[in-house]
Amino acid sequence: MAGKITALLFLVLPLSFLQSSFFYSDIFSLGKVKLNLLFVCIFFLCLYRGFEFSLIAGIISGFILDLYSSSLFGLNMLVYFITGSIAGYYTKRIIFSRFSIVFVCFLCAQAAKELIILAYLYCSSGLSAAGGYLLNISLPEVLLNSAVFPVIYLLVLGYNRMRRLITGRD
Repeated sequence: MAGKITALLFLVLPLSFLQSSFFYSDIFSLGKVKLNLLFVCIFFLCLYRGFEFSLIAGIISGFILDLYSSSLFGLNMLVYFITGSIAGYYTKRIIFSRFSIVFVCFLCAQAAKELIILAYLYCSSGLSAAGGYLLNISLPEVLLNSAVFPVIYLLVLGYNRMRRLITGRD
């Protein structure tokens, strides 16, 4: 398990730094909306590794992203914990080669993420802030992440096929 956590840190640290840096917003954004690449990568990682690992991965990645970002401390940790638990729950229950099933799981995790952020905004700033976030940031981010999802899905599927060919496993 320590080796898996070390590999997780090698993935999460650069992606968290990249996602919270100024260069990221210029390269991977459409207007005010940024691609949440860490969210997509953590979803795939948790989908492969199982429920226990996904809980730990969600907490660690959310904590590291909280350290880098300037939002409310602990919000990203909660969001990524729930994302990891949703992906980990579906680990043994879905067929990974079926794109539609994996995509629906991804949309469920993304909806849970956005609902947590909307609930926080509603409680802290009121309905107008939550509505503005929903229309200006949340929906475009869901569309952008959903557009990038098939590309990463194909990369992960290709990696798995190459790994099976090299190791000779089915």
